[in-house]
Parts: sequence; structure tokens; C-alpha cells
Amino acid sequence: MPSRPIAPPSQISTVEYLRVLGLVFQEYRGERTISDIAQEMRGRVSRATIRRLEQGAPEITVRSQIELALYYGLTLADLHRRAWEVLGLSVDPPTAGTLALTLSAADREAVLRVLVATKAK
Repeated sequence: MPSRPIAPPSQISTVEYLRVLGLVFQEYRGERTISDIAQEMRGRVSRATIRRLEQGAPEITVRSQIELALYYGLTLADLHRRAWEVLGLSVDPPTAGTLALTLSAADREAVLRVLVATKAK
């Protein structure tokens, strides 16, 4: 799937990782147009933001990642697992660790919505 070689996982930068997340979003979009997806999302994520997510732009909010992942039927964890697979990292057994994020109130609400939706499954 990647169009150019990806650095070994131990040497991957944040920018490169975001590019891999963009490849995952492209994979799930498939043949659909960005405009169609933005229209179906009814303003939750704009065309420009979807394009930037697919390009791996660093200035995108976690909320936008969550909204687009949810549109594709993915949890945020699923999105990152798929990115790890693209990088050739093993996801079995699941890795443990701590992730600390500083979120805006809107991002916090989006994360809570994902957690509730995941628990309901």
C-alpha cells in the first residue's frame, strides 16, 4: 500500500506515522470521492479536513480523526492497529501502555462518544 519506503518502526517520526494513518484512511475510502464522504458526514468533517487527514497533515485534531474513523466503522484503536499493521508491527498480543492527551472539551466529548459506542458493541 505505501508508495515509498517507511522507516523501521523504532525510527518512525510523528509526521511519518501521521502519513501512515492517512494511508489507512485512503484504504477505507476506497473509490468513493472525498466530496461524497464529506456530504454524507453532514458537516462533522469537511472535505479539506478529510484531504488533510489522508495526507497525514500534523495540524489535524484528534476529534477529526475520531469522526472519520467512526464514519468508516472503526474505533480509534482499530485505526491505530491498522496503521501498525501497515508498519509491519505485530498487534498480537495487544500492546499495553499509557497514552496521555490534552483534549479540548469538544475532543473529550468525541472520545467519550467512541468509548460508549465501543462498550455498547
